[in-house]
Amino acid sequence: MNITAWYQRFRSWQRDPRQWPHESMGEHCCANCEHTYIGNYCPVCGQSAKEGRVDWLSLHRIVMMVWGLDSRSMLYSLWQLIWRPGYMVGEYINGRRQVSFPPVKMLFIMALFYAIVMQLSGMNQEVVVEQTQEQNTVLDAFLDWLRDHPAWSMLSLTMSMVLPTWALFRFSPFHHRHTLPEGITIQLFMSTLLLLILFVNKFASGWLSFLAVVYYYVCYRQLFGYRFWGTLWRTLTCFFTSFLMIIIVYVMIALIFDVEGIGNEAGMVVIAYVAVFVVLMLFLAAILVVGAMIGRRTYRKRSNQSLTK
Repeated sequence: MNITAWYQRFRSWQRDPRQWPHESMGEHCCANCEHTYIGNYCPVCGQSAKEGRVDWLSLHRIVMMVWGLDSRSMLYSLWQLIWRPGYMVGEYINGRRQVSFPPVKMLFIMALFYAIVMQLSGMNQEVVVEQTQEQNTVLDAFLDWLRDHPAWSMLSLTMSMVLPTWALFRFSPFHHRHTLPEGITIQLFMSTLLLLILFVNKFASGWLSFLAVVYYYVCYRQLFGYRFWGTLWRTLTCFFTSFLMIIIVYVMIALIFDVEGIGNEAGMVVIAYVAVFVVLMLFLAAILVVGAMIGRRTYRKRSNQSLTK
């Protein structure tokens, strides 16, 4: 098999890697509700036709289910998240959820695994640095907490991508007018993927950090269907807008907590913070509005071209 044939086969697998078996076509009596049916699952209670008395196989399945290694294996979902992130996320938000591990549970287990490995390996211990100030600000304490809890910091970073993704990709070819709940689900999957990259990056001396941007681009291109440049500038704008939103949160925290006790200069500091906050909010709104208008115009142009053909 040459490289071109292998790549085409790989791309076909990315779009749809599953074959749906129909192996239980005989008549079954449900062990749970005693309903007689034909198929893989009981239409009354939903229990699998394979369920019966507890044996070694079912006991193994019960134990593996706790750690996400049952029929909807977490390892299988992570494997798909690595090789076909956009297609997998698209299938989940479109309703094909029986073959995918739940994103919230997957993120929780991944964060727990990350914390345990970092603690046992000793890589979570930081060098104690003497404080130059007697008291830390509330913002410093918040940043220290995020540094000590990478899973929450990763989730906070990805959640800041929900609004810009919704605005810039709202009129995409594949997921036209996707909703904010769908956007939150997308970022839950991306949080797990970025946490996996962060975990591997700990053992790779930090040179894998660029994969975060690469995977966002790959996921968004597979998920939303824009071409190379359309996906690239929207993805980079999402990152810039997310960074801008983090700065706005930084200014808000400083405005609420860190201007106290300054003395006579407190009034000028508050005015400066408010001015910066207003300017950043206007800049953020302008980026989101312009991005949404470009997406709407591109969608209308694409629709008109399809009607004329």
